[in-house]
Amino acid sequence: MGSKEDHKQKDKNKMNLNKHSKVRAVGLSCFAALTGLLGMAVFCPFNSYESTYAADITKTGTFDIDFVLQKVATGNINIDFLLAPLLSISLDELSSPATVTATPSGAAVSAQTGFTVTSNSTAGYGVWVHGNGSTNLVGTDSSSNTIPTLTADAANLSSIPKGYWGFNLTEGTSATAANLKYSPLPTSKGSTAVLSKTGTVTAQNYKLTFGANVGWDKAPDTYTKDVTVQVVASGAQTTAISETNELRNAVLDMQEEEKQLQEAALAEQAENTDDVAVVTDETANE
Repeated sequence: MGSKEDHKQKDKNKMNLNKHSKVRAVGLSCFAALTGLLGMAVFCPFNSYESTYAADITKTGTFDIDFVLQKVATGNINIDFLLAPLLSISLDELSSPATVTATPSGAAVSAQTGFTVTSNSTAGYGVWVHGNGSTNLVGTDSSSNTIPTLTADAANLSSIPKGYWGFNLTEGTSATAANLKYSPLPTSKGSTAVLSKTGTVTAQNYKLTFGANVGWDKAPDTYTKDVTVQVVASGAQTTAISETNELRNAVLDMQEEEKQLQEAALAEQAENTDDVAVVTDETANE
């Protein structure tokens, strides 16, 4: 059993212990409350803080989106470009004027010239040689002096009958005139070419030879004749161009006829107007 003073001292110590314990408990409670408040601030931020933060980093803009509904109609147009085959002829001069001394039985004479055909045709072409209505060699001193063309082919130069002439067309740059076959000169371009080429031919050389047989029955003169060399491309393009040209010519003919009819109608109208004026004047005089 202790004294009364001992009991008072024990009670005082107990109270001090409780005071320290309460302070420590309150301190822990405050720390826990502060920690919880910070946690809420981190994981559950206040709306006012969120609004302020968003306003600092967000840029806002507007744009319009237009949807245009169109009804679309689609059609196909075929465009054709017609490229005409290109052809060119490069003619040489005669090798030399053909000079011959006539004999009673006839004397053979020949002359040659060359030419080159250049083309981009892929279907080939044909070569025609012909006159322009007339096929006679005509004298320059007198037009009555003539040498007619052959009436049939001659096997070679010496086979040409006396008083006639003909021609030969051969591929290449040289030809022996004496050994060539000679043909009559056509009056115009026929349906069959003298020589034809097929496929793609960029350039081709030709030799054109003229042969004649002259007797004493021909008057001394310089006999001459214009000969036409014509090259026509083959293929569908040429046919199309020919048809186009024919159509164009037909249209031009129709336009010319219409023009003549209009001129005739205007002339008739003017004549009728003059007649009316004359009648009106006569009536006025009465």
